[in-house]
Amino acid sequence: MIGRWTANWAEANAISHTYKSMLTSTNDYAKDNYLSFQWPHIVITDEQTAGRGRGTHSWLSAEIGKALYTSLCFRSKQTFPPMNTIRIGLALMQSLETSFTDKTFSLKAPNDIYCENKKVAGILVEGSQRDIHHLFVGIGINVMAKPDLAVAGYISSAIQEEKWIEFLSIFWQVIKEINMSDKTLSYNEQQQVLAALQRHDPAIENISSEADILYADRTIAWSEL
Repeated sequence: MIGRWTANWAEANAISHTYKSMLTSTNDYAKDNYLSFQWPHIVITDEQTAGRGRGTHSWLSAEIGKALYTSLCFRSKQTFPPMNTIRIGLALMQSLETSFTDKTFSLKAPNDIYCENKKVAGILVEGSQRDIHHLFVGIGINVMAKPDLAVAGYISSAIQEEKWIEFLSIFWQVIKEINMSDKTLSYNEQQQVLAALQRHDPAIENISSEADILYADRTIAWSEL
């Protein structure tokens, strides 16, 4: 359902995409098949059998058809800096917040979106650095159901296709406006990321342009989380 709705949206907006009812991992599929893509490209599935999170973590699937598993794929002659994990996480959180106004969303460093104290989305950013650089942004969203995990949540069991397409359109527009080659956060980005992080962890006092998180008694680099 969610995957098919997303594929229909991509088709209607002439966005290059691949839709499969089941994949091991959208990022793995993208990395194995990117030479055949038009750019940017979106990989979409209704079910992941071996979804991955950051590091050694796995991403467990919710009920088939009620979650989004996708990879946004980009290429550039310029290097994609690690800051894009932060930028895309913020874009996702803000787009969800704009579309689902009855919910409260927050950003948990380094790559999770929470809705009312439950994890509803995660991001896995991977890339290849050659003459042409490629970026694969894996995104999982528990939309209408969640896996059997105490920490997991979902957005709403009653989301209609029109509302979902509204969210996708907002998110895609925000993504297209991101400067993915900028190696530091602008002051405006710092303030927006800080506000999003403080919703989840009020003890955070600031965030630097290099994405160091500042507490009263310590500083943690985003890459160390």
